[in-house]
Amino acid sequence: MTPRNLLVPPALETTAEKWLASIAPATAADVNPFSGSLSLVVEPRLSSATRWYVTADPGEIDGLEFAYLSGAEGPQVESRSGWDVDGVDIRVILDFGAGFIDHRGWFMNAGA
Repeated sequence: MTPRNLLVPPALETTAEKWLASIAPATAADVNPFSGSLSLVVEPRLSSATRWYVTADPGEIDGLEFAYLSGAEGPQVESRSGWDVDGVDIRVILDFGAGFIDHRGWFMNAGA
């Protein structure tokens, strides 16, 4: 499987940008092998400041699947005219789930 994305929390964004930076090395030993090979994804909902992930190309292997509840694909919008207030009550419901199909498409570094 080919690594495609580097997934990090906001606390590691600058460090990850350094890992993936394109530089003009003076010697072959200083070449960054990850330059241009991975896309950086910063996810603010990741809580650990040290844990990061590498994910495979989704076209190559199914890793994480995101799905909606059957019959409720996408947001469900409901509205009603309000009696308590002069206006309209609106609510939006989104039923979805996520789960791993194949663990081999994801690598987690537990951090320090």
